[in-house]
Amino acid sequence: MRSINKLGFTFVTTTAALLAIGCGESSTAELRLMDAPPPGVTSVKLYVASMQVHVDDKTKTTSTLDGIDDDQKWHSLSVNKTIDLVQYQGETAALVLGQLSLPVGKITQIRLLLDTTKPNTATLNGVVCNLDTSKVAQKGIKINHVFKAFESKNGAKHDIWVDFKLDESLKPAGNCFELEPKLKLHKVKTDGKDEILL
Repeated sequence: MRSINKLGFTFVTTTAALLAIGCGESSTAELRLMDAPPPGVTSVKLYVASMQVHVDDKTKTTSTLDGIDDDQKWHSLSVNKTIDLVQYQGETAALVLGQLSLPVGKITQIRLLLDTTKPNTATLNGVVCNLDTSKVAQKGIKINHVFKAFESKNGAKHDIWVDFKLDESLKPAGNCFELEPKLKLHKVKTDGKDEILL
């Protein structure tokens, strides 16, 4: 059985997929990822399974001991590809993963899912090495700072940038790195206007 590790961050892909979640009121989120690597690192290739957004839409859900991690209010954008994060440095170069249809409610968290059964590598001083992903959270890597919820309103368009902070996420280990992802919600625009996140 394959093991899928879950992380939370934003990307932008040219093969954007719009995933419908049913009838009724909805908004759209375009998910994007950006980054800046530590010195000497020229490539960090991670196999991204999906990006997920949690929306509290006021519907009842089965309670769990792990809070929101296992409830049914996560909405998933399938990615299923290897992405070299170093290629997407800064806001204007952020990778668009695609568009995701969301219900009306409060967006309360974002997480990313990595597949650690696939190769996840870094290139350090010209040498490719395998990342140690043993500390990657099994239930998804979420935004690491306090998440200020914002509204998903009917017909709204959200543009979301997440910073996968490689300079803080790569810990030296042997001849390579241990991956301990640190994710930051960099910017959110709703219908072209900045959301206040702090």
